[in-house]
Amino acid sequence: VCMRFLRPDVESTPLTRTSAKQADEMTASGRKVDLKNLMQTVESSEGNRPAKVALVGCGTFVQRTYLPLLETMREKLQVVAAWSRTRENADVVASAVEKYEGKVQVYAGQEGFQELLRSDVEACVVALPVQVQLQHVRAILGAGKHVLQEKPIDPEVDSVLQALEEYRELAGKKDGKLVWGIEENYRFEEAFLYAESVVKSGRLGDILKCVLNVDHLMNSNNVYFASEWRKDKATFPGGFLLDSSVHFMAALRKVVGGEITGKVSSFCLSSDRSDVPVPTTLCGLVMMGSSKEGGSEVPCSVSITMASGIQKFQLSVTGTIGTVHVERNGPGYIVTVHEDGAGGSEVRHFAYTGVERALSSFAQKVRYCRAADKCTVEDLGSLSPYQGALDLATIQSFMAMDDVDRVGAVLKLLQEHTRDHK
Repeated sequence: VCMRFLRPDVESTPLTRTSAKQADEMTASGRKVDLKNLMQTVESSEGNRPAKVALVGCGTFVQRTYLPLLETMREKLQVVAAWSRTRENADVVASAVEKYEGKVQVYAGQEGFQELLRSDVEACVVALPVQVQLQHVRAILGAGKHVLQEKPIDPEVDSVLQALEEYRELAGKKDGKLVWGIEENYRFEEAFLYAESVVKSGRLGDILKCVLNVDHLMNSNNVYFASEWRKDKATFPGGFLLDSSVHFMAALRKVVGGEITGKVSSFCLSSDRSDVPVPTTLCGLVMMGSSKEGGSEVPCSVSITMASGIQKFQLSVTGTIGTVHVERNGPGYIVTVHEDGAGGSEVRHFAYTGVERALSSFAQKVRYCRAADKCTVEDLGSLSPYQGALDLATIQSFMAMDDVDRVGAVLKLLQEHTRDHK
């Protein structure tokens, strides 16, 4: 028997199927299983070396967020190349990486992108404008390289479904050993993971309702306000509202532990601020719960604006005997749990760790796929592109105000993909 004691808020990588098979064979033959030595063999194997990574897209987010984190993760992810549509940004990123790493190969433009696809780079971390991001991701996956891409996965669910179909076929040809991950940091934030564990534990009793309230301060003081692609109504009609709200949908889905189960009632409004593309405000109500027949449902109200003069994030789940409340506060989140009759509230503080944990999880998945005989889409866990697709489908359902079952379409494809590789 193998027992593991883990922090409940940390996603772990399971023992590889190869080593598990070895343990089974040793037990069947009557030999004593030395799990410690077996795991040391796996850990010291070729599968444990750092992944050779290319940064595809070298803009603001990569320079401000990814580079400092990647410098601390050299034993997991080794940056060996940088590509950008313009040489200037690629050179800036390459120079920054070369201060702590060896020579970084620089690629630029479409010709450079094709060279990158032919290189021995093992994985790509992609952060491009949403209008062109998915086409680059599809090309990279088609070249047999692992991908971690920035959210949102795409502006439209239909194009995502096509890409998922392609990925399903590509992964099938490689025994599932092709990682496509979405870097949705809210799904990895310890505050939301803890709130999820509280809801699942039964400490709140039967869940009665969920409320998400977000006031976002989007103006020239925000470093991402100047990005023109977020303001392009023709190619990205969701604008700042969709770009930010996929985060909030990820948090909502994570904590509630369910999906949209019925029609969304919502309104999208616009403010008088000419500098923030429409729409700017969303208010809606929906039932969420288990996608399985007979599962319980919870009414959820959602209120989000990009035109506020203040910054606020609040997510509350109320049950028959308690509540859990997550609030953004300065350098992190505060999670407050109140249980009736408990004589007080439990208050916990969590720093922002989502991006770092997502990058670490990606490195783990790449290592796992190297060592395992076979991988499945379920092995991707919170990184799964289907999770990113469901975040997008959920916010689009609020914003479109129609009867199209986008969430159902993603879930159907996920079920088919999962069944393929059992």
